[in-house]
Amino acid sequence: MEPIECTLRVIEEVREKPKYGRYLGTWYNGVPSIGKSKFPVALRIDADFEKYLEEGLGAEEIAMGCVEFLNIIKQPKRGRRKTKSPYGTLEVLFSPIPSWLREKKRDAKRKEARAKFVDDDGDKYLQVIVCTDSRKVKTFAGTALGR
Repeated sequence: MEPIECTLRVIEEVREKPKYGRYLGTWYNGVPSIGKSKFPVALRIDADFEKYLEEGLGAEEIAMGCVEFLNIIKQPKRGRRKTKSPYGTLEVLFSPIPSWLREKKRDAKRKEARAKFVDDDGDKYLQVIVCTDSRKVKTFAGTALGR
């Protein structure tokens, strides 16, 4: 998937510091090693969605492209090279589609991404649930659950 340029939307401000995501306290049983090395986070993403929707991409493909863009490590012009992503290594969370909602053909899609478009008074953004490998990211609100 090709990276899609996007930004994270501020969810809340804690002590005048903007928070761009929120750690979730929900156990996702389909995710191996959750609470040990993977921690679920809810994000709100802003981008030029109309352009990508006209190309025929859905919410799932746009979410995967945006997460790929957010995983890119931006290097400074001078100084020491960075080795860690600011949000950890993000990956989109997939959930199984129930058999009664799935298409009845041989190679039907069995999992879908936890991503959807939300229209907030004419302001459209993408809401995504992702997993990160960092237990504590300063730009995410809340605490990561652990086992």
